[in-house]
Amino acid sequence: MNNMPLRITITAVVLATSLLAFASKPETLQELIARADSARPEDRPGLYIEIAQRQLKSSDELYTAAKVEDARAAVNDVVTYSEKAHDAAIQSGKKLKGTEINLRKWPPSCATSNAI
Repeated sequence: MNNMPLRITITAVVLATSLLAFASKPETLQELIARADSARPEDRPGLYIEIAQRQLKSSDELYTAAKVEDARAAVNDVVTYSEKAHDAAIQSGKKLKGTEINLRKWPPSCATSNAI
């Protein structure tokens, strides 16, 4: 049997899908928040953790830029979305251990910060 046309078709579809995924623009924070709020309960913990991690990185950058009020607001978001991730994991009964582990992981740039 000659499976060459089938292999070429499958390869083309995989390649096209990969290119579309890389060509799409990154999701904004507001889009991610909207997606998390409307997601299935078992998907929310991971999305809320991603929001908290983005805001943590943002707060670090804002403090470095001496934008203290904006940085404090970002830190408040870190706390809020960390709590939402934990609550969503408890409510869904899934991914609780993974959520707790992820909440304890901090990006290396923040863990090695010169802040006292």
